Amino acid sequence: MIYVNLIKVLGEGSYWKGGYVAQSTGGGPKVNLFKDELAKSTYRPDQLVLFID
Repeated sequence: MIYVNLIKVLGEGSYWKGGYVAQSTGGGPKVNLFKDELAKSTYRPDQLVLFID
């Protein structure tokens, strides 16, 4: 079996509108980017998807 590691950077090149975690929700925009990517892409049930902050 051949493993291919594909890396996709979500939000690259876009203006960061995230909050300051000590005063607000903080990382909500990152989670929304990840959720939207999972919804629009086709991932196999046995495929590993890694979210790193």
